[in-house]
Amino acid sequence: MPAEPKSNHELQLAQFHTLLVVFTRTILCTFKSRYTQFLLFWFASRDAAFADLLLGELIAHALLEPTEPEIARAAAASYVGSFVSRAKFIGASEARDTVGVLCRFLEHDIDAYEASDGDVAPPSVFYAVTQAIFLIFCFRWRDLVEGGDNDDAEGDERQQEQDTLVGPPKRMWMTELNIVQRVVACPLQPLKVPSSFFPLCTCRHS
Repeated sequence: MPAEPKSNHELQLAQFHTLLVVFTRTILCTFKSRYTQFLLFWFASRDAAFADLLLGELIAHALLEPTEPEIARAAAASYVGSFVSRAKFIGASEARDTVGVLCRFLEHDIDAYEASDGDVAPPSVFYAVTQAIFLIFCFRWRDLVEGGDNDDAEGDERQQEQDTLVGPPKRMWMTELNIVQRVVACPLQPLKVPSSFFPLCTCRHS
């Protein structure tokens, strides 16, 4: 019997995976790529599953593949910052989860740096991740406040619990952001590293 034709979603998923392969092999390390990547970003906007795949691939490439070239990892981190900060279809919970992962990565690198008494500096991806957090914060800071108006269902439950206490609920930054102050004050001085050092993409997603 002939194989059943694939559904439209299955075809789109196959196409998206093809684009993702092209992106990671070619576009990711293309210096100052300005337009080609938007085909992938547009495709990701069509389905939440596609956006999750892209974001997961970028985070994995930046943080979980230490054998990859540093320039590719730094570029992936830069794309994470640009994508999450400007893509309106990335929700508040996804933005917080991403910042949480990036902050934990920085904490690990800072701990390792201090344990070596400053003899072993983190790779350049450390600076790209730091700048990604700064960029996301600039555009999505409201989503990084615990108990804010943009919280998801879990945040709403916490808000209701706080409402039972005396006085108004206290709004605080998500705990993972505590590492930012430590990073900024550390001898690595990430604020002195210009963003042009990394192949940042400038993304303006609808």
